[in-house]
Amino acid sequence: MMSGNLNRLPLHAKADLSLILERISRAIAILTATGGLIVIFGWLLDIPSIKSISPGMVTMKFNTALAFILTGSSLYMISAFSSHKVPVRISRLFSLLAMTIGAVTLAEYAFNISPGIDQIFFAEQAKAVLTTYPGRMAISTALNFFFLNLALLILDRRFGDDFYPSHYLAIFAGMLSYFALLGY
Repeated sequence: MMSGNLNRLPLHAKADLSLILERISRAIAILTATGGLIVIFGWLLDIPSIKSISPGMVTMKFNTALAFILTGSSLYMISAFSSHKVPVRISRLFSLLAMTIGAVTLAEYAFNISPGIDQIFFAEQAKAVLTTYPGRMAISTALNFFFLNLALLILDRRFGDDFYPSHYLAIFAGMLSYFALLGY
């Protein structure tokens, strides 16, 4: 339905809208990767105020920050270099890695296992604030990384004239994020 309305736009309006959306996508990608980098510096330098948005709140886990960097970098490369093979392949590798982090974390919760990825880089204390499993991201976060990176991997896939599964995966992840924010 949406693309049917877009098809009615004049060609110059489509080009303008496309450029605006590309710029927004790149800005979000940069903010996402930068946020992950900042948190990783917080872990490397052991600065609690950078690992958490406020004292007494749960920290962003190292794996989460790493997945943010991978996801943001993947989105940026897809947006900025979509016609170049090497950046697109690197982008897919980054998405696959971030999706794997999410999938392994989901498996940890589902099967009550701990293959050790939660604390592979940094060991979080067992008494960490609001943390049941030290170093492990929340289920909703793991789901988001899984679905968003799957969406990035299949971004150019479509079925029929108008069905892009990646759009629905991204919307689902956005809804999960919205509900998680309501919980704060």
